Amino acid sequence: MAEDKYLEHIPFTWTGCNNKGVFPETDLIWDMMVISMLNHQADEFMEAVLGHHGSAKHLIRGLFSKTTLRNDSLSSQESSLIDRGVITPVSSDDGLPDNSTNDERDTLIRFKEHVLNHPSIQKDSCTSLAHLRHDSDSPFTFPASRNYWDRMRNISAVHTSCLYSWDWISCRMTSERGDEPFPTALTKYLSAELGQHLAVMCRMYNYYGSLARDKAEKNLNSVNSPEFENCAVSTMSSDATEKQTTAELQERKSALMEMAEYERERLVVKARLRPLVDERIRGVLDVFVNVTDLYGQIYVARDIASRMV
Repeated sequence: MAEDKYLEHIPFTWTGCNNKGVFPETDLIWDMMVISMLNHQADEFMEAVLGHHGSAKHLIRGLFSKTTLRNDSLSSQESSLIDRGVITPVSSDDGLPDNSTNDERDTLIRFKEHVLNHPSIQKDSCTSLAHLRHDSDSPFTFPASRNYWDRMRNISAVHTSCLYSWDWISCRMTSERGDEPFPTALTKYLSAELGQHLAVMCRMYNYYGSLARDKAEKNLNSVNSPEFENCAVSTMSSDATEKQTTAELQERKSALMEMAEYERERLVVKARLRPLVDERIRGVLDVFVNVTDLYGQIYVARDIASRMV
């Protein structure tokens, strides 16, 4: 991987957005900076280490469907999660990859343990933890989608860390007494809707900013979707000039930006949610939304993901 660019942005984005008014506790901001760093590192790990590993998907499914690997004993936290229905034990002979993947498996185990067994989120309700676990695994369980709208919401957006990070911080906001941050049906619905729009928006901005890198690494980009073929006045042909190619690419990027801005407008759902929660939750809500929006703008201005070399 090329030199990391994201490490210089993480402290600024979280502390900067935390200076706008209500100040969430320092350890919560620190926890989210750590989660942000781990998200980038997990993305690097998936691309650089597991990207060409035939059993990668099987390995990840195994980690999120099992409470123990091989003959490992259950921890007290794992036993508690089983009792609360957050994780489900399965048989130990389900064909996990052989010992050649032990290093990769151990790395993913440490990541999973930090996310799911962090002390500050264990006080949350089983419902929120189950949602967090589902979002951690969901990029590998969604079925194929039929159109661009489906693909963005059911594949592309859930491949980002935004949705699970939103659920993680929601668990993290649970009070010491175990009070949920979004206790009612309406607040849960609005919270989920907000997380969905944030994830789609950020993913679209990321696609917009990573076009050059995706082309260099031969990755599919959002603008390669069939729906974008009709963006230009004339359809591209094999003998198109460089000027024509550039013009069509710009048309596709413009369409993608309009969609991202539409999703950004949908963040008005935050205004519906804020009056329904207490002041502390409003502060964390504002910081998370502002950080996510800021990262989207950074992606547009500068691709900060590490390149494969």
